[in-house]
Amino acid sequence: MADFSTTSTSFVDVTDYYVDITPSSTSNNVLVMFNFNAYVPTDGNYFMARLKRTVGGTDTTIGHGTYGLAFARAVEDHDFWGGCSIIVQDAPNTTSSVRYQIQWSSSGGTGAYLGANSSNVNKMFAMELGA
Repeated sequence: MADFSTTSTSFVDVTDYYVDITPSSTSNNVLVMFNFNAYVPTDGNYFMARLKRTVGGTDTTIGHGTYGLAFARAVEDHDFWGGCSIIVQDAPNTTSSVRYQIQWSSSGGTGAYLGANSSNVNKMFAMELGA
């Protein structure tokens, strides 16, 4: 069983994978870390993951428009099943609440799975870094 899966070729929000943080200074950065398992069941298909930053209703995506910040392709059926990480240092330039949310995409076909058989090892953290 996966925590999340999609066949969407456009990035979609992963419902339960987000973290909120409120920086104490506009000059401070935020370090966002996401460790996860992914599964791509079909030869030639791949997954893509990126971050979406939301501040006061304004969304900004972080990562390549097509491939995001992490991606992997299966060379054979059931070929890609492994651990991945995203680590980003961001400068949100605010003292308002910031939400970082994972977005997930697939090349289509049978889809791509986040957290397949992961036993809840997928973790997301945010840490404020002083200027």
